[in-house]
Amino acid sequence: MRFFYFIIGLIIFIFISTTDGLIAQTKKPIRAEIETKNDADPFYIANISNGGVIVINRLNEFLDRKTQNWAFTNFDNNLQKKWIKKIPLNNDLSYQGFDFDEDTIYFFFHKENKKSNDNNLTIIAFDRVKNGNSISNIQISEKTRLTTLKVFNHTAFFTSANKDKIFLNIFNFKQRINKEIDIDDSKDLDVEDLEIDTINHKIFIVQKKEISRKDNKLILKEFNIEGTMLSTKEILNNDDSKKILTASLAFLKDGKVALTGSYNLSGEKPNVYNETSVLEAAGMYYVKIESNNFRFKYFNFLIFDEINKYLNKREIAKIKKMQESKEKEFSLNYMLVEHDLIQNNGKLIMLSEAFYPEYRTVSDMSYDYYGRMVPTSRTIFDGFRYTNAFILCLDEDGNILWNNLFDIWNIISMEVKERVSIMPLKDEYVFAYNNEGELVYKTISDSVTISEIDNTKLELPYANDKIMENPSANIEWWYDNYFLCYGLQIIKNNALANKSKRTVFYLNKIIFE
Repeated sequence: MRFFYFIIGLIIFIFISTTDGLIAQTKKPIRAEIETKNDADPFYIANISNGGVIVINRLNEFLDRKTQNWAFTNFDNNLQKKWIKKIPLNNDLSYQGFDFDEDTIYFFFHKENKKSNDNNLTIIAFDRVKNGNSISNIQISEKTRLTTLKVFNHTAFFTSANKDKIFLNIFNFKQRINKEIDIDDSKDLDVEDLEIDTINHKIFIVQKKEISRKDNKLILKEFNIEGTMLSTKEILNNDDSKKILTASLAFLKDGKVALTGSYNLSGEKPNVYNETSVLEAAGMYYVKIESNNFRFKYFNFLIFDEINKYLNKREIAKIKKMQESKEKEFSLNYMLVEHDLIQNNGKLIMLSEAFYPEYRTVSDMSYDYYGRMVPTSRTIFDGFRYTNAFILCLDEDGNILWNNLFDIWNIISMEVKERVSIMPLKDEYVFAYNNEGELVYKTISDSVTISEIDNTKLELPYANDKIMENPSANIEWWYDNYFLCYGLQIIKNNALANKSKRTVFYLNKIIFE
């Protein structure tokens, strides 16, 4: 059986803070730590494949009432620190994401949903070859939120929206010119995705328009690289019993465009929760766009081979009864975190993680006006509990090659985000997530499960290190056969006089062999 192990070698183990430098040099796991506090601002990472990783975080350092330092820390692919830079930014700016183009990484910061008569978007570009950086301050329409962002050929392409309009922005970094194009009204219309056709130099945007409670449609718009619209297509659903919920774009090997996402049954009213805007889905779909021809292919969660292990006896009986009587389609309804389509050796991997909001009831005793004890109860939201990942492998025509399920154990979080990462290898796929100081994984080769779910501990740098708390845990496929695990940990070690308890943002490099 294949297994995970942590590369051991002579490396410089790094503790970084605003004041500390090199602390120790010894034989350790390939790991880096940044000292922090449990209530510190969030850390973000820019995964730049075998080029390493950049960690971004807002510092508690103010130059004045409106300006605050951000730290950008660059590690190579052995997690040795190359440089750290502090850049002052307006404290109304929030981090939106990154993209990279050739040897330059671009970070986007925006005054989201705020009124502004001045520049409200900042893009910081780091040149990995020259080790320099440049800052672009741009004014886009106020009270907007960024919905997509991409960089290609030294140009940023991104969409933004306010309560009235949807805009496409094209910013040329060399010429320092921003072009903002009003592409639609935002009423009942959302931008789902933007992708750049780097071969034909075209921009594709997919939008979702709400028609009614039971129906909506997708609109695919094509622009040239200067922002002139070339075509618009309405991608109409071919099944009135289904309603499209989400859409993502992908370019196939044969040059065609595909859309993937989730759907629910239009006859059912999904549960709506205050804690999330994610709607319950009945399954996933795939549609390949060939000129003006397209046909949706739907994959109800009931098609998954091992789905019965998630159902109770009543649900199984109901499904059998409906199948026998050929009644309307039955839906299990899951809230999903949907991944972008993975393409590998002509195969398409669709991955969605299921979760639900978890509550508990707390009972108390109170007193009425006359001093009598009265029992009361209240419901408390504990977080979002993840249950499993749905894995669907298709060919480019949308035919199912295989499906699989990956259990997600003991993850409950206040934040909805991707927890599972995919490592695509030549003949197999590794699915993994990071939780409570352990890496949990499963290996699949086509339709064959090579290894059942297994786990291994993330190694810590010192003997006697013990994880006391794990406030956050994340994982990303890094490059080749390496995963990158990262997050916050509170570690106790009574053998270290000056470090008996430390809170760190950590990075661990893991190899699969």
